[in-house]
Amino acid sequence: MVADYLLGEIIEALIQKYTPSEICNKFSFMHCNGCSLNHINPTTLKREEGKEAKETQLKGLLISYILEKAKKLPYREHLKGRNVKKSTNELLPLVDIDEDKFSDLEQIYRGSDWRGRDCDDHHKGVYPTKIEDKTMDPSIDQNCNGIAGINPVTKKSYEEELCEGTDSHQVVMFGDSASSGFHIPPEWFHLQNLSNIVDLWTTVNDELDWPQLTYSTGFKPEIEGESIYMEMRRRNLCSHRAYQNVGHNGHRMRDFADQVAALHMSPQDKPFIGMMAYIGNDICKHSLKDMTSVDSYKADMIKGLRALDRVAPKGSKLLVLGLVDGRVLWDTMNNRIHPLGVPYKNVYSFLTCTDANPCNTWLNNNATIRDLASQHAALLSKTAQQTVDEISSSLQNITISFYPFPLQEALAYAKEHDIPAYTLIEPVDGFHPSVHVADRLFYRFFMKHISEKLPHWLPAE
Repeated sequence: MVADYLLGEIIEALIQKYTPSEICNKFSFMHCNGCSLNHINPTTLKREEGKEAKETQLKGLLISYILEKAKKLPYREHLKGRNVKKSTNELLPLVDIDEDKFSDLEQIYRGSDWRGRDCDDHHKGVYPTKIEDKTMDPSIDQNCNGIAGINPVTKKSYEEELCEGTDSHQVVMFGDSASSGFHIPPEWFHLQNLSNIVDLWTTVNDELDWPQLTYSTGFKPEIEGESIYMEMRRRNLCSHRAYQNVGHNGHRMRDFADQVAALHMSPQDKPFIGMMAYIGNDICKHSLKDMTSVDSYKADMIKGLRALDRVAPKGSKLLVLGLVDGRVLWDTMNNRIHPLGVPYKNVYSFLTCTDANPCNTWLNNNATIRDLASQHAALLSKTAQQTVDEISSSLQNITISFYPFPLQEALAYAKEHDIPAYTLIEPVDGFHPSVHVADRLFYRFFMKHISEKLPHWLPAE
């Protein structure tokens, strides 16, 4: 089981009362010997001594383990030998019988948390983002929006009567772990409860992401309608289930074209309102010299935009978002106390030591490095804006616009409304935007920008 793969060895080590150093030796992939969260030498920490310090250290190892494995858990290995048709692309549903890039299952890798649920996974002509094909049997719900059949009075299909000409859109999201809603539940670190994590299977299958809660493609009741998809659905119920989120942990601008290829997209589909947000991974490297160059960033962006324009339905729109200024992470969190009971700066240092720091260039105690990283992020954002200006007139099917990622606006709003800034940051990794707080604010700023600056992008209410 995936749960055993993720936690089994750690739980076994805890049961057998290994020392932290012994666990480091057990996990040969982790670079953690000599790494300490609380300045107690883990090598000399005895099995019978320092219970609280040892537990903190073990929890730190668990965080490192999760962050290390988040990009490369071998989910597909768990279906070897089973009689299912499986995708080999990491961005496609694991089970997709008719190979239309939509699945009728939720609790599988890249299932309906990421894309609208397929209502017939044995019919390639039935999928959620489709425009009605009038040559097909009208009793079939071709696009899974719940509308099917013929009006006995007019003899027209209900899809034609209710949806044709109503400007129904799908929502598409390109991006990284932030756009995918990366979130490690803090309750995982109450070690006595590890064996009772009810939602572990679903969470791991979703790569520790929660796309169903994001500002773009979220749809669960707890977001109270605050996502671009839910807004499109509110304006037009014909858009029910019409969403695709192809974001992925660790992805950056270089991966944009691959994410385009993972979409179900054709000129016969509903036009989309999309967002492209690679907000940090071109900066988050082991060192400053490893950051993505301006030339590479621009070339990769153009490559992805050209690929998207070739397959996009006419009338589609894409909002290109800039990078964030990640200095806010250290400035906000470093002296706060992590759920493990130690300062975040200790956690960042520990993650660096274990080679699991998600962003060495911003999550460090060197202000000069953090400043230089932010300077380069601003340069890449400027490059994105210039590229939009340069290429937009040559695109045939999509309209594009640039918008700086609204992190600073969200922080200003939080300050004005007495919302602590730290609540906008995920508590366990101290790095990602909080899917429960920050994403709700981001949604409001995205909708405000589109409504005020790009109102023609939105379907009529």
